Amino acid sequence: MALFSLGTTSANSAEPVSFSLKVDETAVFFPTDASFDEKAGQWQVPIHGWVYEVEQSVVRKHAAAEVLEQKFELLLTAESEPIFSERVDLLLADNERGKRLWIRLCGEKFALNESEPNGHTHTMLSISADVASVCADAGYLHYQLLLSPEDTQQVTGRVRLLSHNGFSLISDIDDTVKITEVTHRERLLDNTFYQPFRAVPGMPAAYQRLAQNGVQLHFVSSSPWQLYPVLEAFREHVNFPDASYSLKYLRFRDSDFFNLFKSGEETKPQQIEALLQRFSGRQFILVGDSGEQDPEVYAQMLRQYPEQVLGFAIRLIDDSDQEARFEALMRGLDEKKALWFRDPERLPLFFASLQREP
Repeated sequence: MALFSLGTTSANSAEPVSFSLKVDETAVFFPTDASFDEKAGQWQVPIHGWVYEVEQSVVRKHAAAEVLEQKFELLLTAESEPIFSERVDLLLADNERGKRLWIRLCGEKFALNESEPNGHTHTMLSISADVASVCADAGYLHYQLLLSPEDTQQVTGRVRLLSHNGFSLISDIDDTVKITEVTHRERLLDNTFYQPFRAVPGMPAAYQRLAQNGVQLHFVSSSPWQLYPVLEAFREHVNFPDASYSLKYLRFRDSDFFNLFKSGEETKPQQIEALLQRFSGRQFILVGDSGEQDPEVYAQMLRQYPEQVLGFAIRLIDDSDQEARFEALMRGLDEKKALWFRDPERLPLFFASLQREP
């Protein structure tokens, strides 16, 4: 049996490396989860990257700031300008198609599939359990982008080796762990473009308690992939546990600043189902908020996957009466499998109660 094999690309590590990344282009790798194929004795290792060129158009950024000021009275200040520029640059970035990147993983070189029109590249590698056991570090495989000698970038990625069995937490981001105020357009835009990201008080500590008990975290969100770099910096800064991400693909030409966070009903069911199907032996709890459709989406998942979805928890983001809504969506479901909360300290206790269910 080969120690290494490639799932979706015909290139191999014997092929000469071709450096296709230009010095003005940037690559980022998103954290992913590997699943184990017991029959083959191999880890299925997804590599997901994005190749782009930062858009540094002063004219376009000024135009965006002007629209936000005229429509919503959001003023760009000297204090908020660096935040605004970083986030708008990412959203306006030029996606680079047709780029074939090379990585070094477990001492071997691999060519990734060419980047698509949206700049994303997806490749599935298969690595034997023996090799993974040697090169893994605390349950992770780490890899590095191969660059030309004159390129000073250091681009790395990580893959979590996720066991077939175990417990996982699928969490929304906006208004669940990060204060975004999605239901208020002006405050949504202010928090997204002008203000430092802020954690919901108590949520990092609650998620850390779950992680200390072996629960693995997966973020599933309607936030666009372009904001991953600042979302990951936020996660590290406020001390949320390590996580994989499932975000929304967005071509900025097809949208605008005011439609960045569309209904989760459009994307979340497919994102959640992909995790449930790929890790069919694991059990999940889903955590979201009452601002949009998380309760309806999660109740649907509980109905469809009762063996895998232990239950769900919804953070109440305002004082509105949600009783009729929750009564309707829980019809036919065990009410013990749902938690409506304002205090994040209730989450670990809720998870523990679900784990004890027969």
